[in-house]
Amino acid sequence: TEPKKPNKIRAPNYRIGVKYRTVESKARPTPPTLVLQVSVKPPDFSREALILLARRLNRDFAKEERLGVLLFSDFEAARRFDPSRKGDVESLRGSYHLDRITGREELNIFLDPKEPKRNIKIDLTREAKPSS
Repeated sequence: TEPKKPNKIRAPNYRIGVKYRTVESKARPTPPTLVLQVSVKPPDFSREALILLARRLNRDFAKEERLGVLLFSDFEAARRFDPSRKGDVESLRGSYHLDRITGREELNIFLDPKEPKRNIKIDLTREAKPSS
């Protein structure tokens, strides 16, 4: 018998519930950002899988200067997110922010909506590669 191969962790599949672009404000000069509310199956909410998902979102939206993603464990919550709905808030499991202008990339994992101190913040910022 062959030894079992370890399960390779892959970037989870995601479904986009909402997609919109912010506009630049004169009050606060922030460039437009593409905002997504996506759902991911609950078993895929491991630290490793979400880091792979962040990398995948970076590639999938490579032409976007700024990207903001809210990560939900329920597709319906991703489609209709309402912070006054307890189920929607409990389904919000993380966020991903990418700013190619400043070079910042960050993943936040929300472990418990009642205890924000338990959230995990992962800085995915990479050093800029020298141009050749």
